[in-house]
Amino acid sequence: MSHNLAPTRLTPIRFTLGSARLDIAAEPELSVVMTDGVEIPAASAPEEVPTGSQAVAEATPAEGLPDPAPARPPEIVNCRPTIAWRRPGEERWRMAVARYWENASMSDFQVSFRGLTEHMDLDVALRPYGRTGAWEIRATLISKSDEPLELARVHYLDGVVREAAGLLELRPSGFPAPRLRHPEDRIAPTRDTWHRQWSGSGGAYRLLADPVHDAPDWAISTDAAAVLRTWDGGTGWGIGFTGPGTAFGEIGLTTGAFPQRLYMGVRLDNVVLEPGTTRELEGALLWCGDWQAGLRLWAQACAEELAPPQPAPPPVGHRVSLLPRGLVAATAADAETVARPDAIGEALRQFESWPIPPGGRMLLVGDGYEKCPGDWSPNKAFAERWAALPEFMERHGFAPGIRIAPTAVHESHQLARECPELLQRGEKGEPCLYTTRWGGRTYFLDPDHPGAQQVITENIEALTRGGWRLIQVDYTHTLATGRMAVDRTRTAMETLRGLHALLRQAAGPDVRLLAGLGTPDRCAIGYVDIATIAGASGIPVHGTTMLAAAMAGWRNIKATLFAALACGAVNGVWWVSDPGPFHLLQGVLPSTEEERHLLTATLGLCGGVFATADLPGGWTARNAAVAQAFWAAPRVPFDHRMVLSAEGELVACRFSFADGRRPTHRVALYNMRDEAAPVSVALADLGLDGAAQWRLSLSAPLPTGAGVPRFLMHNGLLELAALPAHAMRIADLEAE
Repeated sequence: MSHNLAPTRLTPIRFTLGSARLDIAAEPELSVVMTDGVEIPAASAPEEVPTGSQAVAEATPAEGLPDPAPARPPEIVNCRPTIAWRRPGEERWRMAVARYWENASMSDFQVSFRGLTEHMDLDVALRPYGRTGAWEIRATLISKSDEPLELARVHYLDGVVREAAGLLELRPSGFPAPRLRHPEDRIAPTRDTWHRQWSGSGGAYRLLADPVHDAPDWAISTDAAAVLRTWDGGTGWGIGFTGPGTAFGEIGLTTGAFPQRLYMGVRLDNVVLEPGTTRELEGALLWCGDWQAGLRLWAQACAEELAPPQPAPPPVGHRVSLLPRGLVAATAADAETVARPDAIGEALRQFESWPIPPGGRMLLVGDGYEKCPGDWSPNKAFAERWAALPEFMERHGFAPGIRIAPTAVHESHQLARECPELLQRGEKGEPCLYTTRWGGRTYFLDPDHPGAQQVITENIEALTRGGWRLIQVDYTHTLATGRMAVDRTRTAMETLRGLHALLRQAAGPDVRLLAGLGTPDRCAIGYVDIATIAGASGIPVHGTTMLAAAMAGWRNIKATLFAALACGAVNGVWWVSDPGPFHLLQGVLPSTEEERHLLTATLGLCGGVFATADLPGGWTARNAAVAQAFWAAPRVPFDHRMVLSAEGELVACRFSFADGRRPTHRVALYNMRDEAAPVSVALADLGLDGAAQWRLSLSAPLPTGAGVPRFLMHNGLLELAALPAHAMRIADLEAE
């Protein structure tokens, strides 16, 4: 089956290997060059990048190579491995820089080198990743010391970007959505930012001292990033860490001064490397060209490494808020007096007649039912009817869902008073990670402690025995790297993967786990069925006072949209993505009818969890039509492509489907401006074949009060003469 998508290829890479450095550049054809002038050309051009797991078998190479992009990605020069390490008892980190390569060789277009330090060897190998145009990097750390060594980080490649560039932070620190950092940005130290954010709301989050995180003007992204000159160019360098799941990868780019330093490496979180031991480090992909195509390739590579089960169809449903809107923190006593047990029955009544799609319907019960974090049994407001609730929901055709923070323990709980050793603690035994989200202090268990693991297991097993078939586990990515670690050989990634494995074991194979991660986090791959990929969606999230203070209304919606679209490559590959709930009534955060329609329709097109935060009783007929259009038969795109302006604003997004249903392509045009304006996009920029004959039709419901949009398609452009402020419209396309 042909989808009339334009061929997508990554740009070939040229490696120049010297005695003390590696230079990397984009080239019309793949080559590896030694400084003595000997050049080995590529045996063949890279194949087209598959556009999704369902389209791999259909990917066919195009003739020849595409013309180089007008704005070629900048060269990365003088790359060397670096290691931050210290001896036990030392406070400051030592930075070791490899001074030369040993046994540099090129065989079958593989570049191998060994950077040497006095105490460790670091073996790094670069080799083509199939015929995709990307390169795979593998590394191994070998101790040559006769004493233990503490490790902060290892940079596989640490070099200089020759021309000004920005960093697309797919998983930024201290920010709830992907963003582009510009070369002129001035950035506070990462560790200071985290500490300020948590302390500003009365909490604490202690991170490990780190030579990069303690320095200003570093743009940093965890696990995946792209080095770009502008948003609208679309081409740049991409890096994504894949497996085996032993450490978080990190990509950093300096800002505010030139030249800019760029690194890609792993965080090792103060683990101990014992004498004479070897540690396999995290694999990664390096690519050049289209960052969106690269992210699809990265998502599939992670799935091959970490082997998640095939995701089930996405569920639809409703998130039940048991606390009044606007209440962001509550003590256990508060919850008992203000919680609304009748909210569950009202939601079942209003949604009972709505269709049940292949992924089923869910009713997810949020905060307000529990006695306190750590004791997830019902409080007085729910005790009488609690045992019968799951069966009552199932009888009405909904999978009963419940929200829990499995590592959270309130200060009033017996565990916090009598078993402080189970908590994440500092050197003096003091709790070093806590929030005021539930009133007072709520601490967090150390997932590596056997006693904490028993508590977590018992809480999850109690919920499954009670009949809950979907469990949302929140705060499962919350780990203070500055704590006194129970196991000094485990990185944060290994600890968090161990936690998610424990949750899966306790829940069993038949309960769906929804992890409230907020970003595409590899620590949960293979263990959860659903994961959140956006930090906010225009709905006030109870207790997230930092987020509510930082983002509101339209800015909040824009951040959610970009997170859902930028992270869309993992949906249907790692798990079912949950971009957060939508709402069609005026909420606590300000929004217009057009803004709520834009949010709802975009989340529906993304093909993940489609769940509402309000009830249809107050919706207009058009509101209900919009929700039902995506509720009745959710579709998971096998491929999607954003088009952005130079400023990073969303212009359009194409969603393509391979489920045998029509339409095959749906294109959303966006006006993110504060006033009405015309909008247009080139079919080629959407990744569609501009030479094909296209049939345009309209089937998407419109927001209340809107007229039928007048789309025009000519000269390879799709246009709308006028689109209201903060609005979107959808066109359906089929190839003739």
